[in-house]
Formats: sequence, structure tokens, C-alpha cells
Amino acid sequence: MLKIEKLFVFATLVIILLIAAFNVVGSLSMIIIDKKEDIAVLKSMGATTALIKRIFVAESLMISMFGALVVARYFYGYFGSVAYGASYCTIYCTQYSQRT
Repeated sequence: MLKIEKLFVFATLVIILLIAAFNVVGSLSMIIIDKKEDIAVLKSMGATTALIKRIFVAESLMISMFGALVVARYFYGYFGSVAYGASYCTIYCTQYSQRT
């Protein structure tokens, strides 16, 4: 039973990561479409195709890292509060049961 549960958790996480990956690809595609004029200006100033690719890769890394930090912050905040609530309940219930 535990193996099936682990399999479903793994499958859910894979689906979430796939959706996130498609979201990043979609965002980058929209950025490139939006920045066609800027790319033309960079090329006219002498920028190579490799430099322009590096610029977009750096931008995608910044977007991904910012998203990861935001998710990690909310993830920690949610589970930190759950853990605090559980420990508070355990301490309070133990003290209450010792009084009676």
C-alpha cells in the first residue's frame, strides 16, 4: 500500500514539474516575441547570436530562481505554521492532561 502511495506522490510531482516547465517555456516564448525589436537593435549594434542566447538564458534563470524562491518561501511558511501548530497542541494537551 505504501508503494502505491509513493508512486502517486511521485506521479503528482512529475506532473507539477512538467506544467512548470511548460510555463517557463511559454513565458520565454512570449518574451522573445515581445523583444524582437530589441533583438534587432542588439544585432545592428554588433551583438552575436550567441550573446543574445546568453542574455535570454540568463533572464530565464533569473525568472526560474525568483519563482523557486517564492514557492520555497510559501512552502516553508505553510509547513512551518503547521509544525508550530502541531507542537503547540502537543505541549498544551500534555500540560492540560497533567493538571487533571
